[in-house]
Amino acid sequence: MQPPHGPSLTCIMFGHRPSAAIPVSANFIDRGAPDWRNDRIAPSSNSTGPGFLSNSHDFQVDNFEYNVYNQAAKSKGWDTLVTATAPNALFDAKARFDPPKCDEDTRVELIREIMDWIRNREAPQRLLYMTGAAGAGKSALQQTISENCAGSEILAASFFFSAGDGTRNNTARLIPTIAYQLGLTSTALRKMIERTVENDPLIFDRSLMSQMEALILNPVSRLSPSELLALPYAILVDGLDECSNEDSQKEFLRVIDYCVVKDRTPFCFFVASRPEMVVQEALRPGGYLHKAAYPIQLSDSGRYDASTDIRRTVSRRLRELGEMMNLEETWFSETDVDKIVEAASGQYIYAATVMRYVSQRRGAPKTRLRTVLDWAPGKKQSKAKPFAALDRLYMLILSRAKEEYEAVDTNEHDFLLVLNCYCLRADYNYFLSFYDQILGLEEGAYKSIVGDLQSLVKDKGGRLVLYHKSFQDFLFDEGRVGAFYAQSRALAHTVSCCLQRISESDHLSEVAIRLLAATTNQYFNQHSTLPEPHRVVDSFIEFFKASGGGWVLIEKLLLHRLFLHNFNLPVKPYQVEDTSNAFTRLFPFMRDKAPEACAFARDCRDRWSAWQKWNRDEAINFIQDLTPITQQKLQQYYNSSSHSEADRMFLHKVLASLVYQPPSSSS
Repeated sequence: MQPPHGPSLTCIMFGHRPSAAIPVSANFIDRGAPDWRNDRIAPSSNSTGPGFLSNSHDFQVDNFEYNVYNQAAKSKGWDTLVTATAPNALFDAKARFDPPKCDEDTRVELIREIMDWIRNREAPQRLLYMTGAAGAGKSALQQTISENCAGSEILAASFFFSAGDGTRNNTARLIPTIAYQLGLTSTALRKMIERTVENDPLIFDRSLMSQMEALILNPVSRLSPSELLALPYAILVDGLDECSNEDSQKEFLRVIDYCVVKDRTPFCFFVASRPEMVVQEALRPGGYLHKAAYPIQLSDSGRYDASTDIRRTVSRRLRELGEMMNLEETWFSETDVDKIVEAASGQYIYAATVMRYVSQRRGAPKTRLRTVLDWAPGKKQSKAKPFAALDRLYMLILSRAKEEYEAVDTNEHDFLLVLNCYCLRADYNYFLSFYDQILGLEEGAYKSIVGDLQSLVKDKGGRLVLYHKSFQDFLFDEGRVGAFYAQSRALAHTVSCCLQRISESDHLSEVAIRLLAATTNQYFNQHSTLPEPHRVVDSFIEFFKASGGGWVLIEKLLLHRLFLHNFNLPVKPYQVEDTSNAFTRLFPFMRDKAPEACAFARDCRDRWSAWQKWNRDEAINFIQDLTPITQQKLQQYYNSSSHSEADRMFLHKVLASLVYQPPSSSS
């Protein structure tokens, strides 16, 4: 039944006597509906006139039917739009109850910088892109900024991606969700969005660009100047990296490029994500968003170091926990706080995980705090899992990077093995290209291995930098990483590859010897209780049997380093002691399996130990024809940051002048 054009009342009365039953049908038009041209949706007004059947008496009403028609009733288009949204993605969504946000008095300067940028409608950039490592506090900042913008009535829309939520781990609902929020801020905009959906029910199956154009850009362009001025303008998107499809991430970034670079929208965008490959390509110099974006890199410790704020948060939370649990004031110490802050490495997620674990209702806070502080990677632990939340994050990133790598048919290496090899000696600050050569990989192989791990590690000038030490702890702890554990294989593989490079006597031998000693010792430190570390021992036995030239090179390089050290040249000597220790630890496993190789290794170890005791005169007597010019050239060689092939050939020529020659492997 169509609603009438004016107020009406149909009342059919069967007699008019006291207590008569009166079936009534009433149809009304709700005059409190908002005018669609109003700038904001207003609540319906209540009538203050006489009530229905006022002043009537002495009758009863049966089968009463009362219909209200609203001239601005929701259209089918709006209902269709709502079903296409992701309610869980809103900043104040019920599903995100108690979301992470910045603690009081933390990130004060950074929050001010972001809010100042958002409020500056004349800013040259319309996109603020914030990147940071996993756990750097990006989502907490986005939540805080969203609440601030909502309080200032400038929040147009928000969308929080989440990898674990099927409604917001893709971009299918992104534009409809933004359009829905915009429609709530302007009746005129809502009406135009409704009509667009009614006219094109398949709009949600079109590209993001088509959706943005039809649902947002075109309707906004038709607003009057006054309506446009009253429209909130800040659109916030968090966690784009948690969108499961890389192509979808790129598609959304292209939509932003179209909006801000082509000046198609009055909105400003604040987007946050980990620095994944797709994002880096867009933001780097020459990238399509480079000039359009105001960048904030939370990894810039010079500007955005969070250690002070983390300390403040940890101290406050521990103090509040103690008060709530009636603990003595000395239940934790400043040293405890220092340890947590140091382990956090500037990343909020570590401190947040610690505090969440210590604050759990079941269990004593003192005991849980001690569990965290005494935790050591690889050490046999209790059943407690204080870093379970952190482990889930690391596992998510690691598994996704592994899948991305293996999806490329030209990638044939063992992803976890190579990654673990890179991380073994991250403290040595070697070039990743050097590792690729040691491991026998093609040039540039490291780029495809670490490319999708930019939220955990950084390629800084060709060297690997870990944002957070806890990732290395996770990676090397079999109990935490589970089926992805590969450290033992990586240690054995690195030893084997180092021995192979040394046997080739190429330009990598110098550094390979140092890496060999460190890796061998690390292997035995972790496998001292095993019956026999087969892989490492077998690699050394094979090297003893097949590579006499390799041993000559090792001895010459070790001796040469000792010689330079005794001459007080400004070079750091090889860790001869480490190399001797590595050989010593081989003996028990080689004695029965390869007695000749064991005897040879023992002889080498004894000579190296003796060399360490030389004085300066003995070192001089041991070297032939080492003129001052030669010494000067050697010093210049070791002082240089880059060594040419001619320098290397000169060094090898000097090494060849050494009088001592080791015995053959058959002796």
